[in-house]
Amino acid sequence: MDSRSTKRMQKTATGVALVAGLVVALSAGTAQAGGPHPGVGSSDGTNSDRVILKSNKVGSAAATATLTLSASAPRLVGGVAARATATYSCPKGFDGYLDVQLDEVTNGHVSHADGSNPKALTCDGAKHSINVSAVVVNDYPLTAGKAFGRAVLDASSETSEATAATEGTVTIT
Repeated sequence: MDSRSTKRMQKTATGVALVAGLVVALSAGTAQAGGPHPGVGSSDGTNSDRVILKSNKVGSAAATATLTLSASAPRLVGGVAARATATYSCPKGFDGYLDVQLDEVTNGHVSHADGSNPKALTCDGAKHSINVSAVVVNDYPLTAGKAFGRAVLDASSETSEATAATEGTVTIT
């Protein structure tokens, strides 16, 4: 199982848990929707069973991430891969995942290379650089020339998510 599958499973599990908790909270609060009634619930007229849904993120700024991709990427091992440098930032306390894709037309064929962060990203709000080796996933090696580069950063915490993407021309050297 690769790290993308693990990340997707974590997001799915979080989503299922969130929906299940919301269903329980809403079903518990449905009987109380009319508000507190004197003589029902506690002796002071309030209802101690009441479920109140509240977000502690209301009014706060959204978490942000930034990402840029180097203008050039040297070929590795005769074009089997290219090393792109990504400069990124993600909020403190987040876990991040970075994916880089390079596509180049060579000799009438499209060469496609894909890579992800080789080590955990440092998410502390500051800018960091990391080399990502994008490995060819079809039978056509990268050659010296222009390629289309795309990078996506996905960073998340238990309560929030921040993403950034960039794309443009990358010179394969």
